[in-house]
Amino acid sequence: MAVRLRALTATWTCTALAACTDAGAALDVHLATDPARNRVDQVMAEVATVRLVVDADLPLYLPGEEMDDGTIAVLDADDDPADLELVARLPRFAARFPRVELRRGGLPDVRLDLRVEGYDEDGVLAADGSALSVSLGAGGRVELPFNLRPDRLPPRVSEVVALPTGGCAPPVLTVVFSRGVAPASVLAAGAVTFEPGGPPVRLTIDALGRLATVTPPAAVAGNGRVRFTLTLAGITDAVGEPLDQSFAVEGLQPYVGRFDDACR
Repeated sequence: MAVRLRALTATWTCTALAACTDAGAALDVHLATDPARNRVDQVMAEVATVRLVVDADLPLYLPGEEMDDGTIAVLDADDDPADLELVARLPRFAARFPRVELRRGGLPDVRLDLRVEGYDEDGVLAADGSALSVSLGAGGRVELPFNLRPDRLPPRVSEVVALPTGGCAPPVLTVVFSRGVAPASVLAAGAVTFEPGGPPVRLTIDALGRLATVTPPAAVAGNGRVRFTLTLAGITDAVGEPLDQSFAVEGLQPYVGRFDDACR
């Protein structure tokens, strides 16, 4: 699918159906999944329709320039009626993503914001991704992330932040989950463990199941260092879906994080 842009007057516009005499630089846009989160087939299994939205800081189109041929459209895609965006409806593949070529045409070297949206059979957003401030004039390949939204993925650990407590005392950890989990499943025996030391000495979690505060056992500190492996497993959300740190890998994958730092 090739989309060509050109400047007709002082207003930037698009001729999506006609070739441009000045082809200019081209952006070769490739959708790409994060292999640690999901595979292409897992994304496409949730997605029925895909569209690419092209926007810029300055208006590409103004009200009155709307058009729609069923594949390419110029419309208000961001609830800002003062300017319009280019929307390309992409063909859906079961095992691979479509590729899109954006040509500069006669436009100056503008920077574009690209957003890809994947909707399920009910029209609900199931996957998305974006690439901001992409140079149209430079051309070349652009990797546009396209991944399932967090509510379509099993819960996982998004981040673990260690807050040093001074000396050689174990740090206090904040565990951030990608979405709410069942607090009782986090507090259950064996859900959070340390090597060395076993269970934490203190563990709390907020009512929404998004943030857990964990104090490691004393055994993690010694010989001038704080060193441990943290494992979270067997945790579920409110409906029983288990934590899976790497959905793209077969089987349930626990979260395993390692910490090693000199005492301060």
